[in-house]
Amino acid sequence: MIINRITLKYLPILNEVLNGGLRIGFITEFAGSLWSLVKKLLYHILVDIVSSGYRVSIIYHQYFDGLDTYLLNELLYLYNMSVAYFRKGVRVRRSFKPEDYIQSLSRSRSRILFLVDPFLEEPNLQIYSQSFRVLRRLVERNLL
Repeated sequence: MIINRITLKYLPILNEVLNGGLRIGFITEFAGSLWSLVKKLLYHILVDIVSSGYRVSIIYHQYFDGLDTYLLNELLYLYNMSVAYFRKGVRVRRSFKPEDYIQSLSRSRSRILFLVDPFLEEPNLQIYSQSFRVLRRLVERNLL
């Protein structure tokens, strides 16, 4: 069985931690107690993936946050990527209700999907299980 991976060219240490890069068709979760640090890591990964020519969908389920344009511009400058090129490679969806989040997730056609804080501040097991079922279907249909 051949496992495709996305090798991160700007984050080689992460390739080592992930045994060769991000696995396509698998779920990789990044979590931590300091959201600001996790967010920085996710932005680095996002810019790295887009710089390699992949298209990415991001689904936000938050009231208080979104893409940090200052941080993105800083990383785009660091990685020598134009804003126009980045915008072509990223699609952002935002939901405010769990039902909208599930719907956005189920409609995704991107092979690379970033899910950002899907459960707000309170874990909801029903939403979690629905989200997981949709993710499993996407993987089974080879969409992720």
